[in-house]
Amino acid sequence: MSEVAAEMGSTEAAEGRDAGLGANEAPEASQDAQQITDAAESYRDGIKDPKARAFFDRYSTIDAAANALLEKEQMLSKRVAMPGEDASEEDMARFRKVMGVPDSVEGYDVTAMKPADYTDEQWQGEAMQSVLSPVLSAAHAAGVNQSGLKAVVDAYFGVSAAASAEQQRQDAAWLDAAEEQLRKDWGSDYKANMAAAEQAVQSVPGITDLVLKDGSQLGNNPLFIRIAADLGRLRGSDNKTVHQFLSAEQGQDLRATHAELTRKMYDAQQAGNRDEAKKYGEQRRRVSEQINGTKSIRG
Repeated sequence: MSEVAAEMGSTEAAEGRDAGLGANEAPEASQDAQQITDAAESYRDGIKDPKARAFFDRYSTIDAAANALLEKEQMLSKRVAMPGEDASEEDMARFRKVMGVPDSVEGYDVTAMKPADYTDEQWQGEAMQSVLSPVLSAAHAAGVNQSGLKAVVDAYFGVSAAASAEQQRQDAAWLDAAEEQLRKDWGSDYKANMAAAEQAVQSVPGITDLVLKDGSQLGNNPLFIRIAADLGRLRGSDNKTVHQFLSAEQGQDLRATHAELTRKMYDAQQAGNRDEAKKYGEQRRRVSEQINGTKSIRG
């Protein structure tokens, strides 16, 4: 029994020593943590500015704060300051170089700006270069680099393509409306009258592409197509009455009168003066009958 008791006493004593050792270590660790906290607070004690204090409060040690400031300093040193109004030419040249602005207009890579839907021939053609040349000059004078200029060119041609697509859609709508009206008015004579109109406009290349105030093309205007049909028939081989009943001089005078009345009728129509247009239209019809005998223009 005495041996058992002695052994138990020895064990308890050992446990007591272990427990005592742990208890002694805990205060030491707590003291170290407190010392770190005190040190962190002490380096901020002299900071009076609220904003500076708020900055240093984000860092637990002065080393961490110093490293953060060093990183910021390195980052700022890599930035390029915008030259002021009194900057020298050397400063401006240095700044433009850092920003990637070429030394001259010829330094831009114009080929890299070509839209996908343009061929090399179109892009390098005289017409396109006449458009790009002032843009490149203005961009270089303003200090625009390659990427900035390409962004501007891409935006321009994007807007231009959208406007062109919308114009084509509108032109098709105007043409459909004109065809519907003329088919209704001319009936079975539609094809013959359109052929006569086509014959007339062929003598004036590009006239149908002229753009009116409302944005429509002249070739899609019903009134113009009517006039063209009349002129086409006057010039056609089936109008032999001019030679049968009128001298060459008389026929020429009547054609001139007819053309003048046509112009006046068209001008009045464009101005929205229906009464004037109707008056000139009636006079023009009578002249047409004189030229063609009793046979007026179909439709």
